[in-house]
Amino acid sequence: MDEKDISVIIPCTRLELARAAIHSLLPQLKPFDHEIIVVGKDKQAIKDDFKDDNVMVVNTPDVPSPSRARNLGAIEARGKVLIFVDDDCEALPGLVENYMEKLSDAKVGVVTPKIIGKSNKFFAQCLDYGNFYSQIGDQEKALTSIKCSSAIRRELFAKVGGLDEKIVVQEDVDLARRIGDLGLEVRYFPRAVLHHNHGRDSFRKLMRYNFNYGQLSGLNVAIKHKEGFKDKVKVLAKKFYIISFLPFSLWSTYIAVKELAGLSKGALIYTPFIFLSNLSYQVGVLKWSITQRRSKMKKTNWISAFLKWLKVITKKHETPPFLIFSVTSTCDLRCHHCFYWQKIDGHTKDLDMPRIKRLTEELGPVYGLLITGGEPYLRKDLPEILELFCKNNGTKRISLPTNGHVPDLVHRKTKEILSKIGDTLLEVQLSIDGLQEAHNEMRAVNDSFQKLMETYEIFKELKKDAKNLKLNVAITVNTKNIDELPELRNHIRNNMKAVDSVYWGFFRGETRKNNIFLPDGKTLGGLHELNNSFRTGFVPSFLNDLFFRIKIKTLQKGTQVVGCAAGELIGVIDNDGDVRACELLKSVGNIKDKSFKAVWHSPEAKKMKQSIKNKECHCTHECFLAPSVIYSPMNCFKIIPEIFSSLKDTCFGLKKQRTERIEQRETVSV
Repeated sequence: MDEKDISVIIPCTRLELARAAIHSLLPQLKPFDHEIIVVGKDKQAIKDDFKDDNVMVVNTPDVPSPSRARNLGAIEARGKVLIFVDDDCEALPGLVENYMEKLSDAKVGVVTPKIIGKSNKFFAQCLDYGNFYSQIGDQEKALTSIKCSSAIRRELFAKVGGLDEKIVVQEDVDLARRIGDLGLEVRYFPRAVLHHNHGRDSFRKLMRYNFNYGQLSGLNVAIKHKEGFKDKVKVLAKKFYIISFLPFSLWSTYIAVKELAGLSKGALIYTPFIFLSNLSYQVGVLKWSITQRRSKMKKTNWISAFLKWLKVITKKHETPPFLIFSVTSTCDLRCHHCFYWQKIDGHTKDLDMPRIKRLTEELGPVYGLLITGGEPYLRKDLPEILELFCKNNGTKRISLPTNGHVPDLVHRKTKEILSKIGDTLLEVQLSIDGLQEAHNEMRAVNDSFQKLMETYEIFKELKKDAKNLKLNVAITVNTKNIDELPELRNHIRNNMKAVDSVYWGFFRGETRKNNIFLPDGKTLGGLHELNNSFRTGFVPSFLNDLFFRIKIKTLQKGTQVVGCAAGELIGVIDNDGDVRACELLKSVGNIKDKSFKAVWHSPEAKKMKQSIKNKECHCTHECFLAPSVIYSPMNCFKIIPEIFSSLKDTCFGLKKQRTERIEQRETVSV
């Protein structure tokens, strides 16, 4: 193909505007060997209008996104330099010449112009004065972001992989970041000027544009290139960008006012509307953030969660609303700290599918279901079992632990489970007890750590497409691994970044090996700071810290710190049908002999429940602790000091973790 000097690429959705853009460019392009590429759906009319061999059209079957259109144009381009111009922009004289002058400098990767609004209408000018490129005025400088109406060498554009088509808006920020990573400048050159005919010339259009733009804003870039996004925030708002969106809006308005004050005092009339437009943008960002958080919470809003909480604490439950169900005694490991080893080694017979189906029909609502074993993934009909609970019991949260020793099986079964449970949240929990040597020793299989990490990589990929999949890690603390926990913490933070939460469990019950012990309460209390180093957001961190405190206090006092909900809100069913109030207590009957309700309300069960209320037992079982606290207002009153301490430590821990990340980045940059 014959190489040209310049290829101008125009993503086109509006023919009339695109025609004006081309007319503004043609006189400037005459000194250069050039081509103009218009990309869009059914845009052949452009070619017919200009009857110019240098104007070509790339027709698409559908309306492409701006990023897609630019990439398609770049694929067809023959120019050494690519000039991207939006269809609602017109080039002022000297734009092309100034682009070429700056790109002759090998240090410059991309040149971005000064963009000025074309309309003289009041509200259109409010948007223009609030624009980032108006604020930085006529001073040439290096930036960390660009506008898509910019110029870049074709070779460099191809080298960085073009624009990321997954990013809806501010894909320019992402591109600028990748160019900066190559050590090249992103150069703002105010002598290159574009007129922008954006059409937001009424108050309603101004506010709606900023709100919608905020919803689709560069938070997606923040996810992909956190540093690049933070750099942009620093340019716009410096240190005044705090949690609230209000300071950002005030600071952006202040910058605009400084610019306006230099023009004329009369121009300050724009100030309140600039502030409102900035505020509208931030409200859009806030709405986007809330929407994403709701999506991560599997579209469960706070009102429905509160109503469910009320239902649990006020309703008399004939069957437990939270259930621990062991689906199999089969296991491919022989963990030293397992308290279920007698049934695993004894190969007790699992409940068959017809009996499990009858069980789900006997039970009432099961809000939370914890599947255990054995290794649950070794049960062939596991997906069908979970589907039954979702359909018959309205289960919306499933916890599924795994040792991760058979990665291919886990991969296949997880995909099948996700296809059967709808929008129910699936929380998979990887069990890890140390680094390679310690983990393999405790699991009694030499390659268990390697297999677990392979399984982690599988879940990391599955999470990208499955919005209702969470990945947690559980660490069972004991005398064998307590000295290695700081190193294990670092391994998880550095090599398992897809993990959502980390839980510390204290081993319990009669273990397979009698040389494993629980460290004393003082030693475990020393793990508090280490526990705080795992931060996954305010609410998860607060609850994690609170439960950790209660467990330590329970061990130190040797009695229940909070009343236990075992036998009331929570029930346990073993793989062979035995029913228990708690995994650590003896069976009160078997559903092979009677219905679940008959066993659950039997004299033996009532006696067991009363002994729990009388605090004749105590433990640190996390699965019982959480419902006992969350669904018992009286328990919350009892532990008010712990709640306040946890709130304090959570805020401090989040701040400390943020400081550590900043210091780590600064060390790396040095």
